[in-house]
Amino acid sequence: MKLPIEAIRLLTHLEKHGISAFVVGGAVRDIIMGKEPNDYDIAAECLPEDLCHAFEGFESYTTGLRFGTLNVLWEGRFTEITCCRREGSYSDLRRPDSVEFCKSITEDLARRDFTVNAMAMDKSGTVTDPFGGRDDIEKKIIRCVGDATARFREDALRIIRALRFASTLGFEIEESTALAIGQCRPLLSCVAGERIFTELSKLLLGDSALNVLLKYKDEICTVIPELSPCVGFDQHNSYHIYTVYDHIAHAVDCCPKDLHIRLAMLLHDIGKPPLFFIGEDGRGHFWGHPELSEEMAEGVLKRLRVDSELLRHVCFLIKHHDVRPAPTRKSLGKYLLKVGFKGARELLHVRKADILSQAPQYFYQLDDLEESARIIDRLESEGFCVSVHDLCVNGKDLMDLGLPQGKAVGKLLDELLSLVASEQIKNERDALLAAAKKRISSRRDS
Repeated sequence: MKLPIEAIRLLTHLEKHGISAFVVGGAVRDIIMGKEPNDYDIAAECLPEDLCHAFEGFESYTTGLRFGTLNVLWEGRFTEITCCRREGSYSDLRRPDSVEFCKSITEDLARRDFTVNAMAMDKSGTVTDPFGGRDDIEKKIIRCVGDATARFREDALRIIRALRFASTLGFEIEESTALAIGQCRPLLSCVAGERIFTELSKLLLGDSALNVLLKYKDEICTVIPELSPCVGFDQHNSYHIYTVYDHIAHAVDCCPKDLHIRLAMLLHDIGKPPLFFIGEDGRGHFWGHPELSEEMAEGVLKRLRVDSELLRHVCFLIKHHDVRPAPTRKSLGKYLLKVGFKGARELLHVRKADILSQAPQYFYQLDDLEESARIIDRLESEGFCVSVHDLCVNGKDLMDLGLPQGKAVGKLLDELLSLVASEQIKNERDALLAAAKKRISSRRDS
């Protein structure tokens, strides 16, 4: 096992200043598992002033120095170096009230969350593993360092981190750790939304997201209470073999690993329970659930403080998730005017996931999706217009024909786009101008 060469050089630099240092945390776990670490953190057996002295003249950030952390620009990227420390109590369930620098890597590892993250590696590749992290990697389990309840009471976000690691690593959560998760679950209400969302995003993109979503429903519903009514909710419909929540979990699992799409599937049916009714056909119905789910999802995402672009994108997918255009040029042409090529392809993934998480006897609908994908590809290759900006005329052209500036210009451009999309006229300048003249003239006459 070898560290990245830039990490070895950094440890060597510290060693030259009399400081023993180690790569710690997830990078060590990844190396042991045969993965390439995305980045690495350093733990140094020294005091903060020793750290500052070792990097005199280097670009660095010292905002975390009272907790012993220095961010240093090393070989083109910032690397976090933290002095080994013990931590005091966590009165805010997030940060330690005090830290004590200890110059001991073993004591430093004792404050970490899970055994698979509580290992250190020196520049020669020798691993310090006082809590059995390597054995737990071999057994594929997530286990807290020391007392699990104490770890979760220090920082309740660790509950969601445990679920995240179970999802991304494909590990099971060890029994006593799982028990403590259930006992400490109410503490999640004290965790800031943006911190939860960071972990939830990684959880949703994990290979074992389905297992975690199904096994830890209570924890997921604690951070997203809008999902609670979906748990155990029988849909009373032949299309569905799962409850609303289990359908949602399977739909997430059937999606590509795209955060926008998986987040949309997590929230796409949260509006179902309030709208449920049994129709005259004896089946359950949820009329209007895409619109209500979109509205509820917006509230969820704002509470989790996601950025505005992601919020808009996810709500768009939820709003259109149940639209089912026929696999014909005419139907898909109208559809593309509303959602665009990128949106249409994403919504094909959404619809496919929705179908695959229903009853198998309805999987024949996938054939229509494949045909729709072929038609959409063909339309794009032909230069099909999905926006007035794709037209071979613009607003100035229409005003040159005598149309007054204002809303009428945009309205006529939309009409021309609709004519092109329905293949009544071609997207050619002469044809568009002729159609525009005809409509302007008819408006004057009326």
